[in-house]
Amino acid sequence: SLGSPNPTIDISTRRREDGGRTWGPQTFIARGDTSKVTGYGFGDASLTLTKSGKIMCLMACGNGTKGFRRGLKETALSTSEDGGITWSELRLIPFPSHLHSAFVTSGKGIVDKDGDILLSACVLDRDYPDPMPVPWPIDAHLFYSKDEGETWTLQEETAYKLADESKLVELGDGRLLISSRRGVYSPR
Repeated sequence: SLGSPNPTIDISTRRREDGGRTWGPQTFIARGDTSKVTGYGFGDASLTLTKSGKIMCLMACGNGTKGFRRGLKETALSTSEDGGITWSELRLIPFPSHLHSAFVTSGKGIVDKDGDILLSACVLDRDYPDPMPVPWPIDAHLFYSKDEGETWTLQEETAYKLADESKLVELGDGRLLISSRRGVYSPR
């Protein structure tokens, strides 16, 4: 994810409608711009099925020269109201301007008992000189919507320090559990 989003990466889906025997055609949610005009690309898609039945796809987005390390300032959102057959135009959701970089982690978001949509986001609070410190100073924060994705909030409080690619689950009593890859990372 430090190099995401890459302009050569598209976000797409395929559906199974015959009990799992075959896959249908590829449907594109977002296409990277490889024309070198903008170099805009996508990555780290996360799907969530909302309480109303809408599918939401949040993904990292930005200029290919500005991966997470260099400053991602927004996430892209597309929704489907027909089970993933068609997808809405992308809507860009800005992260708080005081952060250096952030992206919603890939995988699957959750919807809690109140219908709130919850995902984990990786946050880099400021720019760091090269080489980046080890361990990388990436923190996990909660990214959520209380209104079916109309508005979004990045919780200021850090959920998990030095965490990358976190996932969430809601426990039976309503508490949240966050799981994360954590450790000493080094550039590839």
